[in-house]
Amino acid sequence: MVRQHCNGSDRSTWCAHRLIRSRRAGYGRRCVWRVREALPPGAQYVAVSRLEGVAGARFVHVPGYALRPAWEWREGDVVEETFDVVVPPDTLPGRYSWRVGWYDVRHPDAALTDERSRMTGTDEYPVAMIEVEQ
Repeated sequence: MVRQHCNGSDRSTWCAHRLIRSRRAGYGRRCVWRVREALPPGAQYVAVSRLEGVAGARFVHVPGYALRPAWEWREGDVVEETFDVVVPPDTLPGRYSWRVGWYDVRHPDAALTDERSRMTGTDEYPVAMIEVEQ
């Protein structure tokens, strides 16, 4: 388990993160967020993870987005997400940085989840290194 602050926003703190290698060419992912301050009214953001340098390895945190979106979180809440991700099968062997960032779902380029739709004043943050084997 990795514990660290990795969300450039003052609104939430990443308080726990766990990646577990699964039998299905992927990882089980557990994220726990501690909310320091609710988002302002009308703001709609979603957490997105990606493997740096791997095309197609971008994962929207669907459980949080679909079941309890961040714009419903309140100060003091502790929110847990658990989901599986599959590493693209053509990923070359090596070590990759697992990064997470927050993106505005209302932005015209939201589907790209890149710097254009990233939460203003924040960056993606590394939360783990993973080893992809052949």
